[in-house]
Amino acid sequence: MSSQAASLLDDVVNLRDKNFLLLHGTADAHVHFQHTAELIDRLVSAKANYSLQVYPDEGHVLRRTHNDQHFRRTLTNFLQDCLAPMPPQKSDGQEYN
Repeated sequence: MSSQAASLLDDVVNLRDKNFLLLHGTADAHVHFQHTAELIDRLVSAKANYSLQVYPDEGHVLRRTHNDQHFRRTLTNFLQDCLAPMPPQKSDGQEYN
């Protein structure tokens, strides 16, 4: 692992309570699954929220149409969830009913 990649992993502690969508093709020759697993371990330790989609036999780029369509639906849903308006809160942090 490069020193730059190791440095990025060290910065994961600053990502507490953030949401992540991780995608990984099992045949990816550029990013080995071991690196994704290490990132997940750091995200869990940092109490970050993550979702993982694994695409069997796909590389760094999704080549199968059904996998690409699934990825696009997953990404759309993830972004809609992240960008949804938050319910108004009272000054004590409680939600209005």
